[in-house]
Amino acid sequence: MIELDGFEPNENILIFAATNRLDILDDALMRPGRFDRKICFDLPERGDREKIFNNYLKKMTLEDDSDGLSEVLSKQSFGFSGADIANICNEACILSVRYNSENVTRKILETAVDNVLLGPEKKTFQLSDKEKRIVAYHESGHSVMSYMLKNVKPPIKVSIMPRGKSALGFSQSEMSEDKLKNKDELFEKMCVLLGGRVAEEIFCENITTGASDDIKKLTTLAYLYVSRYGMDESVGMFYFDRECKDRYSETLKNKVDTAVQKIINRAFEKTKEMLEKHRHLIKKFAKKLLEKETVNQIDIDIIFSHM
Repeated sequence: MIELDGFEPNENILIFAATNRLDILDDALMRPGRFDRKICFDLPERGDREKIFNNYLKKMTLEDDSDGLSEVLSKQSFGFSGADIANICNEACILSVRYNSENVTRKILETAVDNVLLGPEKKTFQLSDKEKRIVAYHESGHSVMSYMLKNVKPPIKVSIMPRGKSALGFSQSEMSEDKLKNKDELFEKMCVLLGGRVAEEIFCENITTGASDDIKKLTTLAYLYVSRYGMDESVGMFYFDRECKDRYSETLKNKVDTAVQKIINRAFEKTKEMLEKHRHLIKKFAKKLLEKETVNQIDIDIIFSHM
């Protein structure tokens, strides 16, 4: 085997290689005269995802127009790679056979997206009527906050069907493709995360463990807001690394923790105020979820059209 050392016998030879694990690539491969150029391909954005879906959907027997489907599916597949999209289309074909359907329908494709994103529906895992009611109000809280706040995207699908290992329900919004987030966007995202817990507090007899993942995400986002993005006035533009707390004084640590608690409390109060104001929408949304178990964007638009 000839070494890639840049001598004359190799002058007109170009060797290309690809990997999806750049993080574990041996540094020796990147020395001059070897693989010394790197071209990184990021995950496809919405327009790119739409084109990839179109490529696969044109090879399938569809019930609906492929262009319209590609646009809808590209909104629901934020962060998906080309391989994920191929997996969705394969899953949709498998589901169409399972359902004895001659065509691949929009509903089948959306189910395939949910299966890849969250795992398949757990048909054998049944919630009690009381648990279904709690999950319905929980997801309604997230959805109403997403719809009412102007700096976050509205919901496009909400379900109380258990999926995967732990999800008892989900509220999916179209994800923003913007690279920069401002203070209002981050604060309103915290409010959306609190929507489920606050809805439980207002409409159910007691709060439950269902908000544990929301609280985890909320706490992480609040610390980023204060200690990495420099958006809290009391702490200011100071980078605080929670993994290296020994570098900082106890006074600063307490200041950061206090600022985080204040921003979470402020988000909680705003969320509670909004959900109390729109109690009728929460009840309407929860009722529709209990009837249908999964509501799509058309159902959501109808619910909010009579505000």
